[in-house]
Amino acid sequence: MLTPAILLRNATAAFLLGMLLLVFYRMLTGGIRLAGLAHERDATGRLVYSPARLQLMLVSIVAAAQYFVQVLQHPAVLPKLPPVDTLTLSGLGGSQLLYLAFKAWAAYQARTFRP
Repeated sequence: MLTPAILLRNATAAFLLGMLLLVFYRMLTGGIRLAGLAHERDATGRLVYSPARLQLMLVSIVAAAQYFVQVLQHPAVLPKLPPVDTLTLSGLGGSQLLYLAFKAWAAYQARTFRP
């Protein structure tokens, strides 16, 4: 039997899936530009590849995907969200710390080695 709660859950899932498909479609067709996503400007203003930015993006995507799967695997705890795993938080914190360390080092180099 379709209760209002089940109907609402299915409508929400359909809406989220539709938004996900729309975003992927726009990425594939160029509606959402991804050029330069893993690049940043150096001290001279040139766009350079940033491994720190790439690792931050990948770790964030993996952590979000893991949490999304965790939410899907435990629908009984809804409407509350399950707690975030300590390992996931540590990984995200370490990733942020690494990114900020790279940014601080780049800022230090830009100040120290000006021509």
